[in-house]
Amino acid sequence: MKLQTVNYNGFFDGIAQSRHIQKGFDSLVNCEVHNDIGSVTPQVALATDATSGVPTEPCVQCTAPSGTVYLFSTTTGKIWKRATAGTYSVVTANSNTAHRGCRYYNGYICYWTATRLGIFTPDVEESRNDNKGAFSNSNGFGACEENLTLFINDGKYVASLNSAMTFAPNALDIPPQYTGTCIIPDGLTNILVGTIIGDNIHTCRAFLWDTYSDSYTLSDEIPEIGVNCFINCDEIILAQCGTTGKLYQWTGQSLSLWENELRGQTTSTGWQMSTQLNSRPLIAAGNAVYSVYRKNGTMPRVLVQEYTATGQITSIGTSGSTLVVSVAGGVNKTGTAKATATIVTPEIAGAFNNVIIDYQTYPEGVGIETNTSGAGWVTQTPIIDTLNNKIWYDGGLVCCDFLQARITLTGTAVITNIKFI
Repeated sequence: MKLQTVNYNGFFDGIAQSRHIQKGFDSLVNCEVHNDIGSVTPQVALATDATSGVPTEPCVQCTAPSGTVYLFSTTTGKIWKRATAGTYSVVTANSNTAHRGCRYYNGYICYWTATRLGIFTPDVEESRNDNKGAFSNSNGFGACEENLTLFINDGKYVASLNSAMTFAPNALDIPPQYTGTCIIPDGLTNILVGTIIGDNIHTCRAFLWDTYSDSYTLSDEIPEIGVNCFINCDEIILAQCGTTGKLYQWTGQSLSLWENELRGQTTSTGWQMSTQLNSRPLIAAGNAVYSVYRKNGTMPRVLVQEYTATGQITSIGTSGSTLVVSVAGGVNKTGTAKATATIVTPEIAGAFNNVIIDYQTYPEGVGIETNTSGAGWVTQTPIIDTLNNKIWYDGGLVCCDFLQARITLTGTAVITNIKFI
């Protein structure tokens, strides 16, 4: 069989829809592909935050203008705050117990359980009221701000808190079989409300509302078990729906399947599983945090797993340029240390006898593994050509019908091309 030559260098194409698609990659984990287009390097690592006073329970979170992060336990009434220096302190617990959400709004930290809304001023926790409002359906959940008002899901209702800090438990009602899960502004002074019927019902709806009319403007049915969260991607809105990582795009009239998905992830309702960091929209699933990003308007938005947490993620947020991730048993944050990046190429049919990597920087290490004809991953011993900035391995490959390569990068290693020959 005649040997072929194939190059993989479109790291900015992100994760493909399957390992068989040759544009993009089968997997990109802990990878930075956008800063220097045409190359890939390890992203900074998520690591356990602080050494004392850190929450040990899963939390929702919000950030005050000062950068102080408030974390509210989803299992008890406990509250913590994280200063910009990275130190933690305990705030007096909420007597209404387990929290469902929190958000900075109108000069206050607003926080809520299934049944009650509370408020206090940030940083000093003054003017506190754990019982600012009562939810009529005892199902407080996701929230957003639009038209100077905070809107909060509450079962079949949407509750509101206006700029005069007046609470209304029933600003909007939707059909009673639907339970609100998340809300986002649509960019045109409306809000989009995601819902679920039940864990065993494979259909749900999104409702568009102008925030002042007696009823919603329109609704769209989605063939999934619930709208789990919305992702603000600047001029477009994505929704993560269902239990298998599906992503939908809001068209202005309906939610339509997007071009990619969170492959291999099990997903469920969690309105605080998305945020933005340094202009990049982020979405979390399992222990992974993905970006949905493009470097400029001429490029496609792509998925890249940029971060990996130490446990199951319950919420993500930011303070300045720091990503703060609540996990079961603690909190992770980004620092300066680099993660180990893993790049898995597509699988391609053909005859090949080596893998050659072009590198820009090789200070710590580049690892090579190969998978021939689905026989499993085999670790190869790299040979480094410092004159030509290339890495390959000795011994070649046995004759194969299919080939896939898995490359690991550590430290500040940067590569620009992976070639099969």
